Amino acid sequence: MIIQQQKYRQFILCHQEKLLASLFVLLFLFCHCIFAMEHNGRGVKAIGMSNAFVAVADNSWAIVYNPAGISQLDNSLMSFFYVPSQFGVPELSTKACSGVFPASFGNLGFKLEEFGFALYSETEFGIAYSRYLDKKVGAGLCLNYNHLQIAKYGNVQTLYINAGLIGKITDEVRTGFCFSNIARYHVTKKAEVYLRRYPWAFVGYRMKI
Repeated sequence: MIIQQQKYRQFILCHQEKLLASLFVLLFLFCHCIFAMEHNGRGVKAIGMSNAFVAVADNSWAIVYNPAGISQLDNSLMSFFYVPSQFGVPELSTKACSGVFPASFGNLGFKLEEFGFALYSETEFGIAYSRYLDKKVGAGLCLNYNHLQIAKYGNVQTLYINAGLIGKITDEVRTGFCFSNIARYHVTKKAEVYLRRYPWAFVGYRMKI
């Protein structure tokens, strides 16, 4: 077993540049562009990384970026997030909280988010489950309930599912994938009007300082 691990590590080190180049090519081929205003971020750490948090996902806000990330947490954790007026606009107010609770059969998590004001508002609640598939790969699912309300136009509710994977290539290099709204749930009776649906994929490099 030790010999196999040494061979695996040696193979990764010898072909590290080729593997990273292949991963970056996959990112450009299969990932859609996300405009900044489509996702304004959750949590100080993730926002400080420009929301490039899918391959890191090591706190309770992993449930937003990559539900597989909560499998990395060994202790219960709760976080709160509040933006009273994004870009100086009070109507762009965001309130959110999240939590992770480890269990013997995997890790459980939840999130609660509220965005907007009286004329336009979105409320979302999600529950997630994640566990390690082996020592290097974790997987997770998040079931989300979204409630959208527009004054004088009514409101609509829908459910959608996010799925994620997170893997450890070496001690320094990690990769993460998250697929949003994998079942293509939509917010109206017209099948072409969907909730946001896109894959996220990132490679993370951990620097030792």
